[in-house]
Amino acid sequence: MKEIFLPIATILLVSRAAGWGVARLSQPLVMGEMVAGILLGPSVLGCVAPKTEEWLFPKEFSSVLSALGQVGISLFVFLAGMEFGIERRRISRAAAIAAGGIILPFLLGGCLALFLPRDGSFFAPHLSRAVAVCFLGTALCVTAFPVLVRIVQECGLAGTDVGNLVVAAGAITDGIAWGMFAAVLGFESGNGWAMTIAAGGGLLFAVLVLTVGRVGLESLARRVRRTRRSAPVVFGLVLVSVMLASSLMERLGLHAVFGSFLLGLAMPRNLLTKELASKMDFLVGAFLVPIFFAYSGMNTRLDLVATPQGLAAAALLLLAASFGKGAGCWAVARWSGEERDAAWIVGSLMNARGLMELVFANMARERGMIGPELFSMLVLMTLVTTILASPLVEWARRRGLCRLDSLSRSGGSVRSPCGTSDPAEL
Repeated sequence: MKEIFLPIATILLVSRAAGWGVARLSQPLVMGEMVAGILLGPSVLGCVAPKTEEWLFPKEFSSVLSALGQVGISLFVFLAGMEFGIERRRISRAAAIAAGGIILPFLLGGCLALFLPRDGSFFAPHLSRAVAVCFLGTALCVTAFPVLVRIVQECGLAGTDVGNLVVAAGAITDGIAWGMFAAVLGFESGNGWAMTIAAGGGLLFAVLVLTVGRVGLESLARRVRRTRRSAPVVFGLVLVSVMLASSLMERLGLHAVFGSFLLGLAMPRNLLTKELASKMDFLVGAFLVPIFFAYSGMNTRLDLVATPQGLAAAALLLLAASFGKGAGCWAVARWSGEERDAAWIVGSLMNARGLMELVFANMARERGMIGPELFSMLVLMTLVTTILASPLVEWARRRGLCRLDSLSRSGGSVRSPCGTSDPAEL
């Protein structure tokens, strides 16, 4: 059974080691998992010791790795959906910042897509120019909401006005980005009837799960509060619901993560959500998500970028992504009345893309929309933008642009890993 257990053990070991390394550099743990995927792929291990890579990760293991990664990413996005919460008093300002972080990077990414070839290396030959423009523009809009929450906590911004504002803006941005990407996948199919079924079925499912489904989940939460013995059964039903929702989305022609994300949105923010997140975090974060990153790394070819043309394209992509997202969010934050320090934090943190960018890139690669060069560039851009987030905030603090003591703590709710929670509910 070496084909199953040894590769998984290697992935987990390297992920933990890389996670410890990035933690020493004040980077979030997810960065170590992203680096581990690159190290185990053809860019590093395959280049230094190709026979070792073939022995550790035989080709027949790829399907197993892909399946485990898909389950992991569905559960991870489900947890991200549970974190998706916005305070009403911040919606208007957060929505304006989110718009600034969507419009400018979308325009820059769309313009860049016009000049990238559709020969299979960047975009697939069958992909229309309009779909290519929409895909790259949408890919540059995304913000890594779960990573953003973790960075806000690690930087000591949790509970501050600017921390709550940037989390709310990130939540709105990712919600809109998911909708935009669903539309891109529908247009890519080129089948009008299939697009109608996907859009109509997805919209109907969203309405049902956020109304009837929410009521059902709240009744389950009340059952957990009445008797703790029913908790394992309830948790099992929730996991079954995640798998069924993911399966339904795939049958409709969308991606599985849309179903799990919607189900996460419908989850009540109370004891059920808190306990479910605490039980799932270890399995998902320590086992399944590293496998997803390893699978992404094994499909990343950084050697394809190490050419004059590749480096130029990668630099333009990174510039468009960073300037579009960072400058767009910073400008709107300043326009909406935020101080210089708060606007700098908003622009720096909203530029982190993390896991969500890899989800988009993997979805496009699996559907044959993009080639290995563009996929590798998107992975590289994801690494750089996520790595820079924490140092930029720390730089601002040391330069005196951000003084946490001057940022008033907002009262009321407390941000937990499961979203905005009322202590009375817990």
